Amino acid sequence: MFAPNISKVVIGTFCACMSATLGGSTFVLTRLILPQTDPFTLSFLRYFLMLIILLILFRPKIVSTKYNDKDLFYILLLGAIYFGGFPVCVAIGLSLTQASDASLVFATMPIWTIIMAFLFKIEKLTKIKQISVTLACLGIYFAVGNYSGSDIIQNLIGNLFVILGAIFASIFTVFSGIFITKYGNALILCLTLCSGVLAMFFLMLFFGDPLSSSLDFDLIGWLTIAFLVIPGGALMMMFWMKALQLIKPIHVSICLAFNPLSAALLGVLILNEGLKFEFYIGSLLIFAAIILTQIEAKN
Repeated sequence: MFAPNISKVVIGTFCACMSATLGGSTFVLTRLILPQTDPFTLSFLRYFLMLIILLILFRPKIVSTKYNDKDLFYILLLGAIYFGGFPVCVAIGLSLTQASDASLVFATMPIWTIIMAFLFKIEKLTKIKQISVTLACLGIYFAVGNYSGSDIIQNLIGNLFVILGAIFASIFTVFSGIFITKYGNALILCLTLCSGVLAMFFLMLFFGDPLSSSLDFDLIGWLTIAFLVIPGGALMMMFWMKALQLIKPIHVSICLAFNPLSAALLGVLILNEGLKFEFYIGSLLIFAAIILTQIEAKN
């Protein structure tokens, strides 16, 4: 009687954990490849190739679906804001700070979503949510405290860019729900990527350096790009959408904890990053904030 529901929960949880784990690995590999290119060129190349893959998979459904003109305008606008801001800000942040720190700071995205929903009067800021926001801010403080001396300024700037990327992601989370319910995850992902990639193209032209050596990768560089596009891009998003299809968003969000954990582990193995005591304190505070947020949402 309960077997089908249990199976859905197990598969959905597995998909959510895989997506979050792959997401954490992209922070490490992005930092690994950034010395060979600039953040703007890397973001455009990665998401442009990802868009091509998704269009091949979902093009028939995109073409056959009927859209409201007003909906389509807002969907494309959300895409330009989200993909035009989130990937670039995170890439810039990763050029200045450790992948483990950046991934941990980005894990506070549910907290910024709460703040965004409160500012636009979509949700009320309850006491539990206030405590969550406070814990998250303390966690970020300890994460930034991984460094000392002159490095702390660079680390702070890098984490601020990552926070800005999380805020862009929160804007998308708050305002895209109605369109995802109406048209489905896959279609909204493809449509928002279309306008987002166009926004990244113009950002690359103005702030990047695509016509010089920014695309002159070595073998490791191209293999890294391939991972960022396929397992760390299209596959990661497909896992995430499948998880949202099978289990509740609250359950999916809890699995976000695997993001900084995988980034920290790979950061040590691949980038030789060090993890200080402050990182562990920050992790506990941020995970506590995320769990409190999910308990509040469930209630």
